[in-house]
Amino acid sequence: MMRLHAAGRSLAGAAACLIVLGACSRDATAPGSYLGLSGAYVSAPYSDGQVFISLSPNGLAGTTATVVDARTGTSWQTPVVLGGFDPFKITAAVGDTLLITVRYTSLDSVRTFAFVPPSSKPKVVRTSPANVDSNVDVEDSILVVFSEPIDSATLAAGMTLRDSAFAKVEARPSLAGCESGLCARLIPAVPLAGFSSYYLHLSDSIATPAGVTLAQGVESAFETGAPTSWPTALGNPPLVVTAFSVGEFQVSGDTLHWYYAPHLTVKNTGDVAADAEEFDIVQDHGAIDREYACSAVHISPGETVDIFLEFQGQWDGVYGGGARVTTPTATAQLISASGGYVVILDLSGPIIAGQLPPTTHTDRPGNWSVYCGS
Repeated sequence: MMRLHAAGRSLAGAAACLIVLGACSRDATAPGSYLGLSGAYVSAPYSDGQVFISLSPNGLAGTTATVVDARTGTSWQTPVVLGGFDPFKITAAVGDTLLITVRYTSLDSVRTFAFVPPSSKPKVVRTSPANVDSNVDVEDSILVVFSEPIDSATLAAGMTLRDSAFAKVEARPSLAGCESGLCARLIPAVPLAGFSSYYLHLSDSIATPAGVTLAQGVESAFETGAPTSWPTALGNPPLVVTAFSVGEFQVSGDTLHWYYAPHLTVKNTGDVAADAEEFDIVQDHGAIDREYACSAVHISPGETVDIFLEFQGQWDGVYGGGARVTTPTATAQLISASGGYVVILDLSGPIIAGQLPPTTHTDRPGNWSVYCGS
């Protein structure tokens, strides 16, 4: 099993490595100006006399790669991406020496050589996301580029994605956008969970149309970035609102009206925990007051929780300071995170007139309050 490693970032380091290779593996048939044996993947010739050649990325920015058949003098060029290049066809025979120049700038390049083999097995050129990539878009598919064309029938069992608990993620392989079977995509059934780790496994059962299997299996890992909204394919989100109302009060002798949110009760009816983090209430004039929990309210499956709690006579979630609202209904949103997804609950409830209720909590409340950290 091969694990794809993070690409290096040093051109000097790459060149130094190649110089060492050149010292150890220089071939008499290769021009002396070429440093050493290349890490490029070269296939055996196909029936049309053409071979596939590719090079895995090394993380360096580059411009073009040039391949020259030393026997015929024919040359080809292809774009460089992160120091490597995806497979393309050239005409060559078994035993031909291929001179490869990867150019990084107008002045800097690395030159190596490779030979056309009599037989070959396909390899993984690159994956996207690459191994140890982070901040991956949760709605991205996973791309795998192979050194030779792959039989799509071998992909369903050969490409597997697992989550941080190593549970299999439902996903389907696709050749969409992949020319000549040289790549494949793994498309998750729902967007991936945010801020989560995933593991890609490519089995050596993946094979070419001729039945030649992958040289070795490959594993890579990556982490996703910000989460997206709860996918409808997962069913109903875990939290449901069991009670919501907003109180109205007016300080004696004052003309200003104030509103507070002391009664917001939710229940977790799902099988994953939820962390309530943000509360947005819409004021009568259309503005939104937004509050973030200083410590997210954690609601376990089956648990019922009052979100807002008063502390020593002080209420979190106090709004207004203007004229009395013209509608008897309050609207708001409670935003939480659950299973790596964002869950938005739309709230609607009555505005209840009256003074603030008496103090009932003298210790720090465990739920939502700006005073929980005091």
